[in-house]
Amino acid sequence: MNTRFLSGFCDVFILVFGIWTLLDFFCYFMGFSFFTLLLLSIILIPLSLFCAVYFDNTQEVGELMSTSETGLLLLFLCSSVLITLCLNRPDPDDQHYIGISVLALDYLHTPLQLIPSEVFKSGYAFSSFNLIASALSYSTGIPILYSYYFVIPAFFSIIVILIHWKILTLLTGKGWIVGLIFFLIVMLAWGDDHRTHANFGFVRLFQGKACFVSIITPAIILYFLKFQEQFQKKYAVLLFFTIVAGIGFTPTGIIVGPLTIGVLFLANIKFDRERFKKNLPLALSIIIPLLLGLIIKFHLIGGLKSGVHTARGVQEHTTNYAMLQFVLGPGYRGLFALFCFVISPFFVKNKQVKKGYMNFVIVCVLLLVIPWTSEFLAHLTYPTISWRWLWVLPLPLAMCIVTGSISEFFRNRAKALYGYIVITVLSVIFVASSERLVISEENYTTFHWPAFKLRNQEKIYLRPYGEHGIIQNGYIFMETSKKSF
Repeated sequence: MNTRFLSGFCDVFILVFGIWTLLDFFCYFMGFSFFTLLLLSIILIPLSLFCAVYFDNTQEVGELMSTSETGLLLLFLCSSVLITLCLNRPDPDDQHYIGISVLALDYLHTPLQLIPSEVFKSGYAFSSFNLIASALSYSTGIPILYSYYFVIPAFFSIIVILIHWKILTLLTGKGWIVGLIFFLIVMLAWGDDHRTHANFGFVRLFQGKACFVSIITPAIILYFLKFQEQFQKKYAVLLFFTIVAGIGFTPTGIIVGPLTIGVLFLANIKFDRERFKKNLPLALSIIIPLLLGLIIKFHLIGGLKSGVHTARGVQEHTTNYAMLQFVLGPGYRGLFALFCFVISPFFVKNKQVKKGYMNFVIVCVLLLVIPWTSEFLAHLTYPTISWRWLWVLPLPLAMCIVTGSISEFFRNRAKALYGYIVITVLSVIFVASSERLVISEENYTTFHWPAFKLRNQEKIYLRPYGEHGIIQNGYIFMETSKKSF
């Protein structure tokens, strides 16, 4: 199989979701309805894709994967779908997110600004991720809960694997196979804390913030490095739509997306005139999302709020160390993830992007070493950024880079068996170091036949309505509007 087609599929996804998010912004500010958003999307998304393909003069050939490699990649994709559908951990935040999806259908022809709910007067008005379930249900007739819990998470699980496959191929070459194996292990094992990267992975892909952690952060790094490698405007465009898509996944993307690209820029800044000209398209691709994020932040969210979000609630002060424990957990797995992140640049094989990635890691480490980074960012922006800024660190990716490169090191020296032994030992230690796996009672997660990830399969409380919706065959029946979705 030619890698160009799979790689292009990821690029198309970023473009489509970015355009969908931009159209959501446009319809909101212009006073248009969700129905108008659907009509504009049907017209403009195919037109935009046609223009992107027509004007793309990069003419990338792509590499050929062997039959065995193609089979393994397909196995990874199928496994990701199965894991995503069968992992079951109910989340009370769905009372809010599903409510957004239902509101869009309930007020189909009402201007988004005028939908009678505080949700559409806040940053969540631009959570275009939640509107995908609405669009899918409206256009196909699929009940909203099937769209929300089955179809959309399954699709995004495929994107998670493909994005990591792309960046691992860029950084480690053939090491992507072992890298993805370890990625699945991490996603099933790292349940040390509610906020670990793995708990924002397959177990939670029905929520936009999980998609941000598992897709957007690696994609920003990928397209930045690809641009630095080839200086093609195509990657500047993709980076622009990646940042926009991040805002569509979660309001946190308003801050963490530009912060990630800001760190990459800071780490790779050069005062060479020729280099500046080459990087100009990349800089321009960031300005618009940044301005858009500022408008959303100050116009809708209502300015800055003081305090930092910690394990003890909102406090006045915190430290990076406390936030690292809050997110990574106190055990071996978090330490291993951080260690792999620090040493991962030494395992990057692609010399054209190695320095750029290394500089990024160095700046991130400096931000971690400064004790007040979490507190400063939270006070500057929003309380939960005290720990969510750590989403800038692609920790699962770093572990995959290290393990994938170790396997390639031994394989290239005709000692593949030793490499597999090392990776097996690392995997066993990672899994056995704590009883709190992603699939465990301690993590409130079970693994069984796909079902709605709800504690009560008969009704759901929808916060935007302030009432319960009755569930029947995947449909939600609302007493207020006497409608079903």
